[in-house]
Amino acid sequence: MQKLHRVYQPFLLRLFHGLVGIFTLAAMTTGFWVYNVFDGRWGRINFAFVTDIQEIHGSFGILSFLAFPSFVVYAFRKGQKRLVQPYFLRTFVQFGCRGWWLNLHQAINTLIIIPLALALFSGQMMDGSWLPNRELDHFWYSLHILSWLFLSLCLILHILLSAKVGGTPLLLSIVNLRFSAKDSPAYWPYNIRRWFNSIRSATIMAWWNSAGFYQYMEVTLLSSMVLSLILSAFHES
Repeated sequence: MQKLHRVYQPFLLRLFHGLVGIFTLAAMTTGFWVYNVFDGRWGRINFAFVTDIQEIHGSFGILSFLAFPSFVVYAFRKGQKRLVQPYFLRTFVQFGCRGWWLNLHQAINTLIIIPLALALFSGQMMDGSWLPNRELDHFWYSLHILSWLFLSLCLILHILLSAKVGGTPLLLSIVNLRFSAKDSPAYWPYNIRRWFNSIRSATIMAWWNSAGFYQYMEVTLLSSMVLSLILSAFHES
């Protein structure tokens, strides 16, 4: 039997990807359960009734919200090579070759972050009383539903394309618990201190002046999370 070629993924990528993935999948599952109980306009499945399902869904949504910023920062800095590249359009016309599939995979890796951000943002804007009161026509609830549907489609494509470009070794690498010496958590305190010591206004301005697509995306997504917290606080006050 041919031995599988090992693919190594950075430990922080696996950590942040795993946390966001687990919490998001749990939120998607319980979110459909919430829809099944309180909405069901496009069909229902005979699930058991769970009294606190809306609170359970909200808890997983909050966990995903908390894990999301770290994943965004890593993805748009250390994980740039896994995202859409400047040569996307040039390579995309070469249909069917390995580079075309890899290009599509990188595009989906980037695209999937957007509906997740929209789902988290719209979830913060919702009121817990809407669904029990059958108030189903609110804009934020509609956006929340559409975001989860778009995210589900992107997630399916993400898994299928990962299998296409990397096969079983790539799929297994993301759940591998081993890490190399340079990825050891023992170095994290030192790296964190070095990162904080490097933050100065001049450094930030230099970074912003040289910013490109990835930096703008990172700032936009993180700012949207902060804005959602501010708007949610005003809504509850």
